Amino acid sequence: MSVLYLRNQGCYLRKNGGRYVITQKQEEIKSVPKAAVERVVVLGNCQISTQAMSDLLGDGVEIVYLGANGRFKGILEPGYPRNVFVRLAQYERSLDPEYSVAVAREVARAKLEGSLRSIAAWTRRGWLDSDGHEAPIKAAQQRLKRCSDAASVRGQEAGAARAHFAALGDALPPPFEWHGRNRRPPRDPVNALLSLTYMLALSEVVSACYAHGLDPCIGFLHELDYSRPSLALDLLEPLRTLHCDHIVLGCLQREDLGIGDFQYSEEQGCRLTTEGFRPYIDQYHRASTKGIGKRPSLVSHANALATAMANAVRQRIPLVLESLH
Repeated sequence: MSVLYLRNQGCYLRKNGGRYVITQKQEEIKSVPKAAVERVVVLGNCQISTQAMSDLLGDGVEIVYLGANGRFKGILEPGYPRNVFVRLAQYERSLDPEYSVAVAREVARAKLEGSLRSIAAWTRRGWLDSDGHEAPIKAAQQRLKRCSDAASVRGQEAGAARAHFAALGDALPPPFEWHGRNRRPPRDPVNALLSLTYMLALSEVVSACYAHGLDPCIGFLHELDYSRPSLALDLLEPLRTLHCDHIVLGCLQREDLGIGDFQYSEEQGCRLTTEGFRPYIDQYHRASTKGIGKRPSLVSHANALATAMANAVRQRIPLVLESLH
């Protein structure tokens, strides 16, 4: 997938013949053929001309809007929502308590499996010493099988997440340190990278939900709430442990980013500088579209998760999220 990122604050995307041109202060900084663009991601204060937006939507290209710090704002999708019958089946299944908790257990199981695979990979690469990080997660896996309601599923998932983040913290190269998860805004470089990566991945999941006829707001593991994309957050969980955290740790271990690539403010917390964003987004794009090693790409995994979910609710069968190798 060819993704066009608008990341230079104040830049402007317009159409010029058969190309899209990005300018800043009336100076051209990039030009790409229309046929090469499959997705546009707008970060922060960047503008798109009406003509360019019309052409993008006409060509079936979605436009994703994120804040300058990566916070997900929304997606402009071409055409109308797909397959209303999948949505109707999804709404029905969400009202079935037994079915809902089974889906929640399966989503959490897939997340924990991804966590174990990532920890094993970090150990093989020498980033992490093998000192029992996996044991709490494996114990949570066993307890998960006995959970009979979504709240207890979330409890086991949260406990496993603490163990996973402890392993991530131990795998960080100096001078980066882990003092626990914080966000809105993130207050340190590692949390800034995690939040940005999760938001980019969330946009992939929302897109996959729409593509497969699902409503991204009607979930099973995450509670329903006003303006919360609960299903998208459900399907994001396996991607967080298997892909997102690995992308972040890889960037820091390879020294693609250093402490100097981050800036701080009272309002926005910690976030990447313009210079730091370039190497990060290159690594994210490569991992999300081409995969890492033998792992599938994040985009293909997101679509596989959405496909499995759509098939399960439409056919009224148990959700099975197969391992992707």
